[in-house]
Amino acid sequence: MQRVTIVGLLGAGKTTLAFALGKATGLEVVQTDKIFLASDGAVRSPKDQRARLTQILDKPPYILEGAHGWTFGPRLARCDTVIWVDIGFVRRALNAFRRRRAAFREHRMTSAKRPISAARFWGWFLFGHVEERKALLTAIADRTAGDRLVRLRSFAEVQTFLDSLQK
Repeated sequence: MQRVTIVGLLGAGKTTLAFALGKATGLEVVQTDKIFLASDGAVRSPKDQRARLTQILDKPPYILEGAHGWTFGPRLARCDTVIWVDIGFVRRALNAFRRRRAAFREHRMTSAKRPISAARFWGWFLFGHVEERKALLTAIADRTAGDRLVRLRSFAEVQTFLDSLQK
């Protein structure tokens, strides 16, 4: 396990799993949000995003986590382990609600810009990720047969997977 990519939809627990896996394995955790956003929070150009993704994929070992649909193909083509956190809709919605609420509180306490509106956020959560899921399923279907695919469908399965690494 030298090139790990963790995929799943918003609220699945990808980031939490990535950092737990990083701690267990000693691998560097890279979030795909770092591909899209510069250190000052500005969105990188598409050309810069592709260059940043290539740069990350070229230097293993890593755990790369995130959901950005266009990255699935290149990520899955280059990794040796795919971890698909495929948690159910209701649980993901609860996680997304908690995260959005925490982010809103954090922004209110600082001078940073407010997060996106609730209507826009939930509109994307309910309908916008359809294309992302389609891209994910296509990338999984296209991956090399020899790659290791771990599909985790509950938080109990996530914990069992992490426990198995300790043995």
